[in-house]
Amino acid sequence: MAQDAGWDAFQRGRFVEASEWARNTLSQQPDHPRARHLRILTSFLTGDFEDVLAEYLLLPAAYEGRDEALARVILDAYLHLDRYQEATAFAEAMGFPESQRAWLEVRAASSPAVRLDRTTVIPFAEDNFLGDLMPAVMVELNGTRLMAHLDTGGAFIAMSGNRARELGIEVREVGTGIANNQRTSVSNGLADSLTIGDAALTNVEVATVQSLTGQLESIVILGTRILSNFLTTWDNEQGRLILTPRDDVAARTRHLAEHTDGMEGVDLYLRGDHYLWVNGNVDGHNPLMFLDTGLVTLDPRGIQPAGGIRQDALENWDLSFTNGFTRPLRVTIGPVSREVSSFSVFPDARNLGGLGGVSPPVLISHGFFKHYVWTMDFDERKLYLRPAAENIETAAPSSGEGSALQSYPGSYEIAPGVALEVTEGDDGLLLQAPGQQRVPMTAGTEMDTFEIPLAGATIVFSRGDTNKVTGLILNQSGNQTRAIRVE
Repeated sequence: MAQDAGWDAFQRGRFVEASEWARNTLSQQPDHPRARHLRILTSFLTGDFEDVLAEYLLLPAAYEGRDEALARVILDAYLHLDRYQEATAFAEAMGFPESQRAWLEVRAASSPAVRLDRTTVIPFAEDNFLGDLMPAVMVELNGTRLMAHLDTGGAFIAMSGNRARELGIEVREVGTGIANNQRTSVSNGLADSLTIGDAALTNVEVATVQSLTGQLESIVILGTRILSNFLTTWDNEQGRLILTPRDDVAARTRHLAEHTDGMEGVDLYLRGDHYLWVNGNVDGHNPLMFLDTGLVTLDPRGIQPAGGIRQDALENWDLSFTNGFTRPLRVTIGPVSREVSSFSVFPDARNLGGLGGVSPPVLISHGFFKHYVWTMDFDERKLYLRPAAENIETAAPSSGEGSALQSYPGSYEIAPGVALEVTEGDDGLLLQAPGQQRVPMTAGTEMDTFEIPLAGATIVFSRGDTNKVTGLILNQSGNQTRAIRVE
């Protein structure tokens, strides 16, 4: 059992303990392949990419753990170090798919660069159709000024194929991935330039995904690999993003003194090319958590959930859930703790990428982080959180006065046995189509008219002779769908 103690700690998300076991074992048994394998994984999670490559060279060629999963860890280590030529050669030696090798050759020919001379502060965009469900900032991408949403669940830049074409970004298909909670084909390309405040980036990787449709077809998303170029503070108190160059010691010191002084940092791990992990607590249980601020949904009360939890984890923890959401739960990360409205229930782990057989059962999202000012230090691999001022607006955009909405909730049948459900949450009306999540509706300028920003649609309710609501018309993408109220 002692030989597996390090791996057991790793499986439980106790990465510091696992790393110490691997280091101690190798000091006594330098030829211990499983300890070296574990050392590679823990070094990768803590950002020691040079150590990852050095340890891999010492791993016996005949070791059974030298598989494709470990090869991808090594490839990601090369990419994190911007060593694209070596990454290309490694991918070819390991027999990676030709489409991926071709993309690596493109990256090797156009090395990325980042320039930021001092701390820059970028206010959150005000005209954001997602409200505070997913903050955004104004950027300039390939010379075009546009709004970009912040998503720590993404890698570099993500958008639809049509949006990429509009911005003059050529892409090529490289495989599949998970986006917008579904598997989709993914193509990659390069943006010539990206400007965020005073930060200038060139040759920036762009991924296009087919699942971004409707109003989301125009969305542009900035992910972790953009933010990780900087010491980053996400300030939900004053509605701003603060970026400081990582190589400027004096600027880093000032930034940390202003935003993290006296705070206890939480170990921050980076899995794969962009997945952020931390250890936390949910109602007395201590799971590994994936930080993904891109979860945009509402629970039955009309409140953004704190994230998502795998159904099997909830069952193991004996935590109840109904209609795809949990009851209120207490969440703790390091020194901060709060009771959250709910978590979404994930039927499987498709949103929760793993490493070495470890996959976090909990996704923690903006529904939790919106209550904090939080800083990511990618050099020391620490996450700092402090509660934002209580008077910050944290609710989803309101749809109007509650008393004026009571006439709308009900089932609206669009075909026999197929109905749209309109309900009233804490912050306004919600619409749910069959098999879909609830989305918020915001009051329009005309009576009985509502907008659905997430779907790029409008709804107009109709009334009968007694002024009672009897049906609705859904207008989306030039099409009209009529529905009769059945209850």
